[in-house]
Amino acid sequence: MLWDNQPIQDAFLSTARKCEFTESLRYAIANLDRIAKDDWQPTNDDVLHIRQRTTGIVETHFQVDKYQWTLIDVGGQKVERRKWIHSQQNLTAVIFFAALDEYDVQNEEAGKLGIEESLDVWADTINTETFSSGLPIFLFLNKSDIFEEKIKHAPMKKTWKKYKGGADFDAAVEWIRDLYLDRLVDMDPERIKVHVTCAVQTDSIKVVFEEVTNWVFQERLHLSGL
Repeated sequence: MLWDNQPIQDAFLSTARKCEFTESLRYAIANLDRIAKDDWQPTNDDVLHIRQRTTGIVETHFQVDKYQWTLIDVGGQKVERRKWIHSQQNLTAVIFFAALDEYDVQNEEAGKLGIEESLDVWADTINTETFSSGLPIFLFLNKSDIFEEKIKHAPMKKTWKKYKGGADFDAAVEWIRDLYLDRLVDMDPERIKVHVTCAVQTDSIKVVFEEVTNWVFQERLHLSGL
C-alpha cells in the first residue's frame, strides 16, 4: 500500500541519487507479491532486471542467423581501462554504454558525477589511434526508461546550469548526447552512431542490434574496397 502511494514514489525518485539504491529495487518492490510466492519462477523480465557488475574481461559467444559473434565486455573498472584496448585484436566494432540517469549521481570513488566519469572514460577510449582507422563506433545512451521518469523529479537544471530543456525527454537526451560528441578530438561526429536504449526492453534492443549489424557489415565492405 505504501509503494502504491504517489508521494512515496515521488520521494523515492527524488532521493534515489543520495541513497545509492540498486537500479532493480523499484522493479523488485513493485513485483514483490509475485516474487515472494513459494512457487515463483523467474520470468525473462525478472532476469533482465538483475544487475551484476562486470569484473575483468568477459567474453560471450553467440550466434544470430548464420553469423557467429563474440562480445567482449570490459566493464568500467579503472584497473582494466588502460590494458584492454591494447590486448584486443581484430575488433569488428566498439559499443560504449553510457547511463543517462547518472547526470546527477555522485561517484564517490572518482570524486565527480557519474556522467563526468563516463565522459572521461569515453574521451580516453575513443581519442586513440586504435579508432582512427574507421572502426565502427556505437554510443548507447542507456537506461532511457529510468531517465525519462527521473528528470520529472530531479531536474537536470540543478546540476547542469546551462541546460534549458526542462523535463523534455528529447531535449535532455540531445543535451547529454552532445556532451559526449563534444569530447571527440580529430574525429567526425558523423562516425559515431548514437542509439537511445533500454536494455530491459527486448523489442527495442532487437531493432538496435539489427541496425548495428547492418552498419558493421557496410563498414567492413567499405574498408575492403567493395
